[in-house]
Amino acid sequence: MSEHEEIKDKIDAKYEEIQDANYYEVLGLDREADTDEIRTQFRSLAKKWHADKYSASELGDEHKQKLQAIFSEINNAHRALSDPQDRREYNASLDAGAEDIQTVIDAEHAFRQGKNLLDAGRYEGAHKQFERACEMSPEDEPDYRAHRIYTEYLMIPKNDAGEPKDTQAARAVLEELDDIAKDTKGDKDWLLAHRGMVALGLGRTQKAKHLFREAKRLNPDNTMASRQLRLLRMRSDNEEKGFLGKLLDKIGLGS
Repeated sequence: MSEHEEIKDKIDAKYEEIQDANYYEVLGLDREADTDEIRTQFRSLAKKWHADKYSASELGDEHKQKLQAIFSEINNAHRALSDPQDRREYNASLDAGAEDIQTVIDAEHAFRQGKNLLDAGRYEGAHKQFERACEMSPEDEPDYRAHRIYTEYLMIPKNDAGEPKDTQAARAVLEELDDIAKDTKGDKDWLLAHRGMVALGLGRTQKAKHLFREAKRLNPDNTMASRQLRLLRMRSDNEEKGFLGKLLDKIGLGS
């Protein structure tokens, strides 16, 4: 068997393993694991299953997608278990009564599938999974609802500048996400980043910056917040250079 085939088999095995695994099993930890153990194990697995590690391998689209799903699931597990409030809620779902357990499992599975699709940029499919999670959840789960609402924004047609063509619908999304944030105990970096993306699309740059900075403060590894802050800094630098150039031209000192 070639090295490429061995890698594909390893990806297949891991992909099958995570399908019915809870977040503790995804990370290979028991429920008593402390925060440091969770962080250490996450970093180890993230390094092991990052796509860059297999960039030289001839995987093909199917195994690239499976690899992305594995990495996303590891991230999902880390996010859920590293936040104390999220972890308590997740543990409660694992401990749910027998009459509700299958519904809880099905809703959680749909939610996880939705997050994987969202990470892959497949917004419509993600939205459908989040809708399923909301419908199946025995209680109104704010995380499920927030993701469903956010994908509604992502599916709004955008102009060339990335602004939503239906601003009324986008404003409604931002209001709902803001309301969920008020009702949720404890800030969540992903919710701050999602709100920042909608605010940015609506041209509310200062609010977006504040939300992205708060997301990074809570989680320095939040890639969405980091990327958007970097882009905003670049845009600000370009605007400043453009203004300076126009000023120099006006006083006759331009090139």
